[in-house]
Amino acid sequence: MIRILIFFFISPFGIIQGQNHCERYSDTYIPDKLEDAIDYLDCLWSEEDKEAFKAKPEEKAVASLHFGTGQSMRNDWGLWKGKNSLSRYFRTRGIFHPDDMSGIILTSFHRWLHGKDILLNEQISEYQAFWEQARQENLKKKINKRRKQKRALSEKKNTP
Repeated sequence: MIRILIFFFISPFGIIQGQNHCERYSDTYIPDKLEDAIDYLDCLWSEEDKEAFKAKPEEKAVASLHFGTGQSMRNDWGLWKGKNSLSRYFRTRGIFHPDDMSGIILTSFHRWLHGKDILLNEQISEYQAFWEQARQENLKKKINKRRKQKRALSEKKNTP
């Protein structure tokens, strides 16, 4: 009998708590880690918006929100300033560019909506590989530019 009474007193409270967890988010809330950002988006977006996002292939869904929702995340959540816990969360994992941070958040949210593993380490590796390739290409351009400058100087010296 006591178990039944405890169940009735605890159950409604637990259900109410679970249903109202979104109320903890203010209009100026800034998530502090990826899981928190996903939960915040789940609370913030309407079911219709979530279904429309979910219905698109992942790459198109994320790309379509880069300049809207993604830009709002980067600006409103202070990702450009890099001084809050969400920025630190990503920087400690090797992600430094705010575009990459918002991309990971949106990709992870899309996967979460589909019930898939977000594969955070793989996402991070993809962005790091992109930046490494960009650094290598930039280095090659600098080397080629320097070689051209040396050739031009050498030809200038050899011209009577």
